[in-house]
Amino acid sequence: MQNSYVCKHRYRGCSKNKAPKLGDGIYIGPGVKIFGEIEIADNIAIGANSVVNKSFLTPNKTIGNIPAREISDKGTLGLMNLSK
Repeated sequence: MQNSYVCKHRYRGCSKNKAPKLGDGIYIGPGVKIFGEIEIADNIAIGANSVVNKSFLTPNKTIGNIPAREISDKGTLGLMNLSK
């Protein structure tokens, strides 16, 4: 008999052997929760205490909230101080 795993959480996409795929240059704020087999594109900034339970495939965005949604088009570029 094959053992099947049933996730005890109610988050969409929750699975025992699945992990998120994170792109390059991502900023993850403190307290962020990332659940399920999702993808996060390059240069995305995730605001503090956000809950990410779906994929964000467009790079250079800022996401946040519960559940996470797009907030702005700045991404991690908005976090850098480019002035000299």
